[in-house]
Amino acid sequence: MTEQNLKVAPASPESSNTVRMIDSKKMPKKLKTKKTPKVYPTDPKIGEFFIFLICGLIQNIIGGGILYSVGLYIKVWMKSFNVGSGTASWLGTMTTGTLCILGPLASYLVSKFGTRSVVFVGAVVAAISITASSLVDNVYVLMLTYGIGTGAGLGMSYTPVMVFLTQVFGKYRGVGNGFVTAGSSLGNFVVPFMVSWSLDEFGWRGSILLLGGMTFNLMIGSLLARRWTSPIPPQYVQSPLITITDVEGGEISNNEKPPPEDMDDMIIRSLTHITVFKQTKFVYLAIHSFLLYIGVSIIYVHIVPCSEEMFNLDTHKARFTISLLGLTNLFGRVITGVALQHPKVDCFSIYISFNFIFGICVGFYPFCAGYSHVLIMVSIMGFLLAAYGSLTNIVLADLLPEKYLLSALGYTYCSGGVGSVIGAPLAGWLYDATGNYANSMYLGSACTFISILIIVPSWLTHVRQKCRRDAEPVTNKHVAPELENWIASHSNLPQL
Repeated sequence: MTEQNLKVAPASPESSNTVRMIDSKKMPKKLKTKKTPKVYPTDPKIGEFFIFLICGLIQNIIGGGILYSVGLYIKVWMKSFNVGSGTASWLGTMTTGTLCILGPLASYLVSKFGTRSVVFVGAVVAAISITASSLVDNVYVLMLTYGIGTGAGLGMSYTPVMVFLTQVFGKYRGVGNGFVTAGSSLGNFVVPFMVSWSLDEFGWRGSILLLGGMTFNLMIGSLLARRWTSPIPPQYVQSPLITITDVEGGEISNNEKPPPEDMDDMIIRSLTHITVFKQTKFVYLAIHSFLLYIGVSIIYVHIVPCSEEMFNLDTHKARFTISLLGLTNLFGRVITGVALQHPKVDCFSIYISFNFIFGICVGFYPFCAGYSHVLIMVSIMGFLLAAYGSLTNIVLADLLPEKYLLSALGYTYCSGGVGSVIGAPLAGWLYDATGNYANSMYLGSACTFISILIIVPSWLTHVRQKCRRDAEPVTNKHVAPELENWIASHSNLPQL
């Protein structure tokens, strides 16, 4: 036994004057010195902060622009593949549906492999899928490449970056998240112009190839994602959703924090909390989301061919309706966000009102008398669509206990994704059967109104409870900042 292997054991109370020599190799593992965990930065410098802002904005412009521009390709694909409107509509809605449904899976992959790896692979998958779509000669193969492949890639590259950026914004997360999420509406406004130009110059294959090259820029997000902290930091989060209790005699003591992988597992379990389906209000809201997104997908996919055919607009004027939706939606997000800061404004009531008026606009769209009426109606619809994307998480927080928020948000977007997948094809098949896009708009309006009727009882209950709360002393309901970050980042998923 050498000197290096000798350690002095602490003296026991019974033999304070005795020194006992032991072999360190035979020491119990729990007595060995633990390695000092690597400390990662938790707050970016001001220069890095602005880089994150710009790159996050670009991520939103690209991701949102690709999803919202699909309506420009519908008539071109119908002619190119000699298929009906219903079949061609699958090409756009499958992308959005895949992105929504794979959202929880992307969170799981991030917890296992890290944000950088997942974002990089997702960007490559999306870019290769879009690029390969320019070479496809079969509509069903195009569904696989442009639909499922692009949706899966965007789900892996777009969503994790938004979670990461929202988390590292720290005390500036309000300004940062607002600036970055505006990119989705900007993409809805800017990218259709590029798509329209490229369709005229290079045809749909060249246009898709240009989108594929642009999508490779999503890999920039992976370069940003160096390790700061985990998506929800490994610390005690005092909320009903995530509660870590001390374990006597275990590895977690009163002064220790759980390792990141334990926290990740807890988040994944929270995301898949199936007991949320026992909440009647959530079930109603999930059905509402399914029907509402049917109406929304009909607008984004069919408004261009509908405007071109029903009102005899030239192609460029009809394509401008998509960009106008994005521009007015941006104003709607800003104005709605400012209005909600007033304590007397009720988010749920705004949500109901916006969707109700949106259903009216969709139903009356076929009655527009000319191009000026079309622009006015599209502007109103774009403004009102600010509700379905940005207010859903707040409505969930008003209706459900906090412990169900993560899982409820994930399942709500999944149900909305399913509605997005089938909504536009149903409207397309109705057009194929009747030869009139007016019937497709009536379908979207009907689904919107039914979705509102389903949640009206929940809204009335909410209003009564709010009136009682207003009569009582005000108490601040605390929501963990980490949970607030996660929900805020997932409220901006671009969907059809």
